[in-house]
Amino acid sequence: MHVTQKRVPVLRRRHASNKDLERVANATRLLGAGSAPLLQPNWLFCVAAMMDNKPFEAPVVVELGHVGKYRHIRSAQEAAECLMTVWPLNRGPRHRDALDTCLKVLEGYRSTAEARRALIEAARESEVLVPDDKLSDDRLH
Repeated sequence: MHVTQKRVPVLRRRHASNKDLERVANATRLLGAGSAPLLQPNWLFCVAAMMDNKPFEAPVVVELGHVGKYRHIRSAQEAAECLMTVWPLNRGPRHRDALDTCLKVLEGYRSTAEARRALIEAARESEVLVPDDKLSDDRLH
């Protein structure tokens, strides 16, 4: 008897790979955040559990959501949160690189300057970077 197998569509992760999950789990474990996030990763909890948010020398300003609604990203922690939650869907390889770099900064393996550069590249790729000449005090949120 021959059994025909049905092809089941494979769901692909849009945000995080197993490597990303492992990296955040290790960072959470090092900080003593408990075992609950390891069983069911909650990205915001994992990122918020990091003690030092690793501030940037200067904020990166992006336009997310609505035209003219600017967000100032001032740290690697805030960048990782933004890249995981509110980033536009037109994500490319630079988005993934920026998220990876920010998580490595939070673990202490990379510098905040590298995370800031990676975030700027991801913002350019997604066309959400606000150039300095476009910023004015009355439009900042």
